[in-house]
Amino acid sequence: MKTASLESADRAPSSTASAQSNLERRREKRAPAEGEVLIQLIESTQVVISAHLEDVSVGGFRASHDSPLLASGQRVTFNHRSASGNARVVWNRSADGKRESGFFIVEPPALTERG
Repeated sequence: MKTASLESADRAPSSTASAQSNLERRREKRAPAEGEVLIQLIESTQVVISAHLEDVSVGGFRASHDSPLLASGQRVTFNHRSASGNARVVWNRSADGKRESGFFIVEPPALTERG
């Protein structure tokens, strides 16, 4: 079993180290994206959230929105310019009055062609 030295245990991780560890956990490359993404809660077919697509990867996407209804673990359907399908909300954050959520696609999306 490995143990940390007292010296390293007393130091808080730097923001650079934290950012690098987050990047290392990502398995797929993200690409910037834009446009509207419509998100519908599976448990409530009457709730549709209009969000702005921030970035995409093969397995998920990130969107900004103003809805307090999204919670980690929720299943949703989504539809944006290049894909649609089912996803799970992985994380949410709110800063400076802006909300963002990260989504993991739980089934391969249907590709759509829109001009």
